[in-house]
Amino acid sequence: MKRDKLDVLFSKIVRFRTGEPPVCQSCGLQSPEGYGLDCAHIHSRRYTSGGLRWSVDNALCLCRSCHRMYTAQPANWGRFLMDLLGEGHLDLLNDKLNNGQRVKKADKEEIYQHLKGQWEHLRERRMDGDIGYIEITDYYQ
Repeated sequence: MKRDKLDVLFSKIVRFRTGEPPVCQSCGLQSPEGYGLDCAHIHSRRYTSGGLRWSVDNALCLCRSCHRMYTAQPANWGRFLMDLLGEGHLDLLNDKLNNGQRVKKADKEEIYQHLKGQWEHLRERRMDGDIGYIEITDYYQ
């Protein structure tokens, strides 16, 4: 699947919001520059309706090992998500998936600009010494 500037920025935000240094949200592996860590989508990134592909609520930071494991073991992925996020969060994602509007080209630029602002906010918080998980405002909230 082709990645554009929006995908690249989104992935960076998902990985670097987890902490300084970025950390796998499953096993706790830390990576100073985020290398070896993936932006893992809860619902596949092929789903763009409702902006789900670029929703920070729909993505986690996983090391490549955990990402591969959960891809190969969907039942374990579901249990992990339920434990980490809870049923309510997963229900909201399902609503976005099933009821979201198609994302137009102009919408993608708006999402990109929103995420660019969130990236600057994240960087400022890191420069101020915040090393923990930082909440990011989703475009569709």
